[in-house]
Amino acid sequence: MENRRRIIKQTIAQTMAATTELLILILAIVASSSASAAAGDDKDTHIKLYWQDILSGPNPTAVQVAQAAGTNTSKTFFGGVMVIDDALTEGPDLNSSKIIGRAQGTYIGAGRDEVSLMMNMNFVFEDGEYNGSTIAIIGRNAVFDTVREMAVVGGTGVFRGARGYAQATTHTLDVKTGDATVDAQAMAAVAVLLVLVLAAVAAPPATGETTTHIKLYWHDVVSGPSPTAVQVARAAVTNTSKSLFGAVVVIDDALTEGPDLNSSKLLGRAQGTYIAAGKDEVSLMMNMNFVFQAGKYNGSTVAILGRNKVFSAVREMSIVGGTGVFRLARGYAQARTHTLDMKTGDATVEYNLFIKH
Repeated sequence: MENRRRIIKQTIAQTMAATTELLILILAIVASSSASAAAGDDKDTHIKLYWQDILSGPNPTAVQVAQAAGTNTSKTFFGGVMVIDDALTEGPDLNSSKIIGRAQGTYIGAGRDEVSLMMNMNFVFEDGEYNGSTIAIIGRNAVFDTVREMAVVGGTGVFRGARGYAQATTHTLDVKTGDATVDAQAMAAVAVLLVLVLAAVAAPPATGETTTHIKLYWHDVVSGPSPTAVQVARAAVTNTSKSLFGAVVVIDDALTEGPDLNSSKLLGRAQGTYIAAGKDEVSLMMNMNFVFQAGKYNGSTVAILGRNKVFSAVREMSIVGGTGVFRLARGYAQARTHTLDMKTGDATVEYNLFIKH
């Protein structure tokens, strides 16, 4: 256990280039909200609040619910699944600050070689001006980056029709509590306190939008000594189901320019989950970020959500948001199977993205 504490501390120090016991995390969101379909009715809103992620003590608000076979030995928490009901407060002190809502949802260790979380959560406002409204956030949180950006993909109440982005940096971290949490396989929650800034901005006029088409290949490797897709949970019936109904898989799949994984240029990673949601057919619920790490779109992401009926010739899914170049993005993705090894389950899929941004 002490050796693992040492490894985690070294990882934090190397990644953050700092040896202090406090990290700074600020989460900023820019969203577009509209009470009506008319663009002229869009309203700009700015909210600042703190997200309190508590894993330790007798009453944690973030709990681990599933993991992959290799999560316990992973330095990046790959495959770990956390469910959260975290307090949102006006100020940074949980004990003295006014609670204005909850952050409810999940975050998942979706980085095989880095601490990268797939965030899926609703900010639920329960007090103040926005009481009764919610904001939906989906995105990649590379927790040791100075600034992380995630997509706001919707909302309810005042924020009905919202879209935008979130930016995160660290505010405070108790390294002792963090170490204990890491030892409990919750390395993902390196930030005990988060700061959130929410601002809503009017969507750009349609005439100013650009449509971008990107073709790439998604490599889902489930076999061998170093899989990029790992099963983290299943139902009682999954083992006997012909459609794997109930299986939950976390992915950190390579995205390449061409179909050959070994020789094609690596463009980025597909990080997130897919869930076998078809009882009588192989139908996956896809929830993933395409994270571009090279080329023209390096540093940007696209959030994809939808149904993937695996044995159909063409499957279409929604692009619900993005960051960087694709901030406020929407559009669709079309998937076509290039190769599928029926013995191993490994697959290469051609994706065509059509993105309005």
